[in-house]
Amino acid sequence: MDEIDISTLDIYNKLSENFSTIYPCSFLHGTSQLDTYKMLIINNIGSGSRIYGEMGGKTIQLYQFMHHLVFRKYDATIPSAGKTIFLLSLVDKRIRKTLANYLKAVAGNPLKLFEGIYVQSLVIQQPFEMIDREANLCDGCVNLMPYKGRMINSCRLDEYRLAGGPINFRKI
Repeated sequence: MDEIDISTLDIYNKLSENFSTIYPCSFLHGTSQLDTYKMLIINNIGSGSRIYGEMGGKTIQLYQFMHHLVFRKYDATIPSAGKTIFLLSLVDKRIRKTLANYLKAVAGNPLKLFEGIYVQSLVIQQPFEMIDREANLCDGCVNLMPYKGRMINSCRLDEYRLAGGPINFRKI
């Protein structure tokens, strides 16, 4: 059997060859190897017909801070705020660039003012892998699931289901 070794960065680089405007605004690194990106999150901003740009890290930080302040928890999704998202161009240079692209499109066709503006999230996730006989999982897993009264990483469900818990590869 051949090993398939594709990382989130490989997928992102392939996507960016065809979509030059995509840029990750947040990530989760690995648990055993901190220099791996186990999850890259790209939040595109656009209308039903065109992507104008994307959110930057400052917007995600501000949104998560405010959501945590109000609800005492973080949010895995980013709700669409319509054109009000452009207010964040005051603190986020990526949204400033997105706003500039939008205004150029409106200058070329004023009817674009009446189109809705949406946020579309693209999540690139690399399943856990074994590095030096240790599982490299997403640090701060956003895909936890309940299993027999406890929360587990959803990517490890088969280990719990078939082996009763995480397989300890250091002992094998």
